[in-house]
Amino acid sequence: THSKSEMIRCIELEIIGIASLNLFLQLNYTGPSMDRGLKPEEGEEVQHPLDGINPHEMFHALASSENDKSSTKPVVSISEEKEEIHSLKETYTTDAFHNAVLSELAVDGEWPFQVCIAPYFLLLARAILSILAEPTRPFRNWSEKKNSLKNDDAVADAATVGISSVGGATFAARAKFLSGASHWNARAIVAHRRLISTKRDDDDEQACPSLWNEADAMFSRCLAAFCDNQVIFDDEHRNAHVASEIMLEWGLAQHHFRKLGRGKVSFSKALEISKLEVEVTGAEGKRTKFQQSATAQYLVRAKPSSQNAPDAEENDLSKKNANVEKQMITHDEVSSDALLLEKIKFEDQDDNVHYNLSILEQSILLALCLDVKNDNPMDGLTGEQMGAYLARVLNQHDDWMVYATGLLERAWLECERTHGRERAILQIQALADQHTNRLTVTQSTFKSVEEDSAPAQDRLRNLHGIVYPPRWDMLRDLAERYAKLGIVTSAAEIFEELELWDEVVECYRVAGKSSKAEEVVRARLAEKETPRMYAALGDLTSDPKHFERSLELSNGKFYDAHVALGKFYFDKGDLRRALKHFLEGLDIKPLMPQ
Repeated sequence: THSKSEMIRCIELEIIGIASLNLFLQLNYTGPSMDRGLKPEEGEEVQHPLDGINPHEMFHALASSENDKSSTKPVVSISEEKEEIHSLKETYTTDAFHNAVLSELAVDGEWPFQVCIAPYFLLLARAILSILAEPTRPFRNWSEKKNSLKNDDAVADAATVGISSVGGATFAARAKFLSGASHWNARAIVAHRRLISTKRDDDDEQACPSLWNEADAMFSRCLAAFCDNQVIFDDEHRNAHVASEIMLEWGLAQHHFRKLGRGKVSFSKALEISKLEVEVTGAEGKRTKFQQSATAQYLVRAKPSSQNAPDAEENDLSKKNANVEKQMITHDEVSSDALLLEKIKFEDQDDNVHYNLSILEQSILLALCLDVKNDNPMDGLTGEQMGAYLARVLNQHDDWMVYATGLLERAWLECERTHGRERAILQIQALADQHTNRLTVTQSTFKSVEEDSAPAQDRLRNLHGIVYPPRWDMLRDLAERYAKLGIVTSAAEIFEELELWDEVVECYRVAGKSSKAEEVVRARLAEKETPRMYAALGDLTSDPKHFERSLELSNGKFYDAHVALGKFYFDKGDLRRALKHFLEGLDIKPLMPQ
């Protein structure tokens, strides 16, 4: 009976860990937002779905504002800001709570993205799933520095929490029977890596080595359990499906960690396991409405191993997502005199007919498209080849996020073309808007928000098998494209919401508003103090006290502030203090790029 209760306890913990991870992914990746600001009922106060979720006791001292310590209000709630879509609302909490959570998620001197929503759910998922996957090991501390959370001895050191606190040897023995714990822990590790804010062009194979070692160990265990000719289920089709799915996710993990090959070998193995036949070839076809002669076009033919109808679950999913295709912005919606056809019209009618692929097979095609992008320079030929893969995926619209990923990749390609650029920008804006429940330019009716969009469970279902960017990356990409088009003020507003202050400064400088940047940073600091904002103010004013404040807020773990102070004191001739900060920065990030 005791063993049975421990097994139930393990299962309950696993469910809580998975639910926490899904909440974080919903709030930051897929949407829909939990903000009820769409049509608030007059005179009725509606409790936010996240209100009442209390953090671990190690955060209690930081979760209460000093002015409310004697109040009878609830201790804490974690929910989204109703006035600003991109910020975090922590009712009855202070900024110290948000920064403390990010401090615990900092890895190898790399700071998480500041404007993420409710990172506590990722921290909770990592804590639970890592213990279930490796029950005999103590809870990991991903930061190099110990005792990172300090608040008058009121906060415990997370690095000392071990298995003894959750049930001992019996619990550890039962946790080993959770066959999915390693897989979900691997997914949480990848989500953790994607939260870390690094310079995208400077972190090849170097960033987050601690997380990579953990991911490598977890995926190795999953591959040994499900992919190395193991028969787990009675159904052969299910065995192949799970093995192909894990191999695909392993390849995507290598891509996110920027490892050599970026998952190329794993994508090929996933394709082999799935027995999907893919042929990249050429065929004559027409791309524009008034084209008289057919020309050579890239074509991807994909044929599944079984041509039977999809299983019942996928049929139900397809029916539920009947509105998935409405995500697409057509050329005719953008301009009444658009030249391009929505699809290439091939001369051979057989090339216009396609086999029905499962969602996993569509995800594998997207991975092969990603491999083309990783393996080749971004020129016209690469774009044409990627476009052929995306066109094949977009022929079906069975899954909300798979289809959205195809639309987003196609929009990125079309941004480089003269005739597709306008549609592409509007498409990216539409995909960013579908995260929120509010009315926007591309989401202009209540029906489009409430009825024509997929619920959270459908959006999350296949998220781990695709590369869909977090909301902050999508907005950053949109802002960069606005800036390239000369719409610098709109770009600066988006960068400001994302707290990318270097980009804000540059946009306002181009717009002839140099003094505006410092004004913006100071205004944001008056609302919320964060390490990154104080470092940005230090860069703007060359005042070392702002870098010192940045280090105070980050508990001494904000690498950029150490480097900036080191350079400042070096230029002043104070070599002793410069050396101190350079050494502390080196301690945080041993593989220092500067």
